[in-house]
Amino acid sequence: MCCMQPQLSVGCCRFFHKPVSNTVDKVWRRRGWFGIVLVVLLFGGWNGARVLAGALDRQDHRATVAIVLGAAAWNGRPSPVLRERVRHAVQLYQSGAVQHLLFTGGVARNDRWSEAQVAADYALVRGVPRAAALVETRSRSTQENLCFALPLLQERQWRDVLIVSDPFHVHRGVVIAQKLGLAATGSPTRTSRFTSLRSQSQFWLRETWLMMQLHLRYGFGGREALCDGAGD
Repeated sequence: MCCMQPQLSVGCCRFFHKPVSNTVDKVWRRRGWFGIVLVVLLFGGWNGARVLAGALDRQDHRATVAIVLGAAAWNGRPSPVLRERVRHAVQLYQSGAVQHLLFTGGVARNDRWSEAQVAADYALVRGVPRAAALVETRSRSTQENLCFALPLLQERQWRDVLIVSDPFHVHRGVVIAQKLGLAATGSPTRTSRFTSLRSQSQFWLRETWLMMQLHLRYGFGGREALCDGAGD
């Protein structure tokens, strides 16, 4: 061997005695990073597929009550997004798919009317009896929509619900409701202001990312984890 021959350079000795552990460590680090990237892609793809499946659900589901997730209201008038959600909920009621409507959403900054009350008023004008419409007026997010709606449902012993929202948003509402112990099914609106490919893609990517965060943050946690601090 060259290392046993003094006339050969020290570099030759170092070449043949290069630590194997360094090479092995590099290989395992690369494999580790590849594994992490693969898991993230698979996890994201799974969530994206679930969001898309919820958006495409067009089955005629039935339940005791439809929960209409909140959206912006403008000075006592429903925004286009909220209007489409309410219209869909009214159709569900009029077709007999649900017996009650529960509107959610609090008062936005610089406004005087809650999203829920604006939505309920819009539904009442379209023939929904006042006795069939309930409102939850404190929430400011999708999570709070359902956490604050839960006591109203428990008071009446209602457990089976339809979640009404925009197609790409409805799956997250269903998952949150199920984590709260409700028998929830999605009922996406048939129309939406998100009609261009760009707006739909952005909406889908956003909801996929939020679903990943939801699962990572709460895992298999139930009501206590989801609603802890709701309203703060």
